Amino acid sequence: MILAGGLLAAACSSSDSDTSTNADSITTLAESAASSSESVEDQSEVESALVEESPGVIEDDGQDLIFDDGTTQSSIGDPLFDGLGNGGYDVLHYDLSIDTTSNSEDGAIDGVAVLTLVAKDDLPRFNLDIEGLVVDDVTVDGEPARFDHVGGELTIRPSEVLSVGSEAVVTVEYHGLPETLHDVGDVFELGWQAKHWGSYVVSEPIGAANWFPSNNHPADKATFQIAVTVDEGLTAAGPGTLIEQIEGEGTGTFVYSMPYQMATYLAAVVTGAFVIDESEGPNGVTIRNALYAASADDMRPILDRTTAPMLELFSGIFGPYPFDNYGIVAVPEPLGFALENQTLSVFGVDTVTFDSIFTEQILAHEMAHQWFGDAVSVSEWDDIWLNEGFATWADAYWLEQNGQEFFSVLDQYNRSSELGPLKDLDAADLFDENVYVRGGLTLEALRRTVGDDAFFNLLQTWVQTYSGGTASTADFLAMVENHFGEDSQQLMKAWIFDEVSPELPSR
Repeated sequence: MILAGGLLAAACSSSDSDTSTNADSITTLAESAASSSESVEDQSEVESALVEESPGVIEDDGQDLIFDDGTTQSSIGDPLFDGLGNGGYDVLHYDLSIDTTSNSEDGAIDGVAVLTLVAKDDLPRFNLDIEGLVVDDVTVDGEPARFDHVGGELTIRPSEVLSVGSEAVVTVEYHGLPETLHDVGDVFELGWQAKHWGSYVVSEPIGAANWFPSNNHPADKATFQIAVTVDEGLTAAGPGTLIEQIEGEGTGTFVYSMPYQMATYLAAVVTGAFVIDESEGPNGVTIRNALYAASADDMRPILDRTTAPMLELFSGIFGPYPFDNYGIVAVPEPLGFALENQTLSVFGVDTVTFDSIFTEQILAHEMAHQWFGDAVSVSEWDDIWLNEGFATWADAYWLEQNGQEFFSVLDQYNRSSELGPLKDLDAADLFDENVYVRGGLTLEALRRTVGDDAFFNLLQTWVQTYSGGTASTADFLAMVENHFGEDSQQLMKAWIFDEVSPELPSR
């Protein structure tokens, strides 16, 4: 993600709006959802018979299930967001069907989510995250399941205990108007955004819960298929590849497949009067942009000039592009930020129609995230510098390769600012400048110490090792030591953990 306002990749945009994520409010939302989730107690045969007639009823025993890995049914145990995600299972695949047509005037949706999951423990009950929508029905392996939906927690009790190692297919039918999650200033909005022209999605870190039920944490990645039904004449664009387009009576349905592992916050769709531009990029990667039709001609020149060269450059130093296609969606809103939704980064048209060095920087930043953040995701949100620091280094490298002395600018900014450590963050620090600037300089310090070839080899090994999964700061430090020895690891520890960052080595 890139936020507007400021000098760096953390803060370069043509928007004048002050867009800063207030993670305190996000934490409050996550914690309130967790605290309001209800547990389930064992039922007698008589009670079970009664419940079968009323599958929405769950009794509360006041206890949460605690699993061997320390997670609970209503929390994956993230140190920054106590109530985020759920323990006890792994989701293998999401099959989502979203219908925007029945209530297109007010932006409400009808949804069906089919989750294939595998139990990591014996599960008499388990939770999904879904916020602000009405859950109509739940089945597990085709059988009606009792459920309770309180706050952001959907507690499900299948008719039979899910035994450890078993797969289950969970179907949730739901509807409603997605309620966006806001920061304190009501500027930065999370989740499904319904607008007069259509809709778009930005979810980092917890917004996915406002449009589909999920295990909403990057530690549980899955493959996706997303079908979106819109009114005739409109378009829906989503992650991955369009595998089917179905014309209905006054409607159109667009079905997208993402066969690569994806974190829930990176799943996103856009609907409206968009045109889809496709072309063949380097190394067989398809370049695909979804551009709001009225502004498409203004955006094409900068995209045509930058996308393919950026893919070529980054593939050379990071390793092969990790997906089949890449592009952006540019929505008719002055967003003041951009977000690296998997294979389809979201921008405001204000940014992409403003042809400048800073626009190039933002485009490079979000593309780099496809390797660092999307293919390799964070194990917990306290490791966010592994996303933003890597992408900040990459956008500075792009500028450097095109004649800009941007690393020295980053260092000057670091020297003139009090940028704290990269770990042991508070939730309010999730998108602070230190995560971006000091994170990028941490990598540049390593590059200047070990040399370009060795540094690029490390980046490629990082992606090869963890692509499709997650990684942590501890994983990074271990790889640095394995490649370069203890002295380099100590250098990285100083940059990551010290209160005051070290001096950047000279070239």
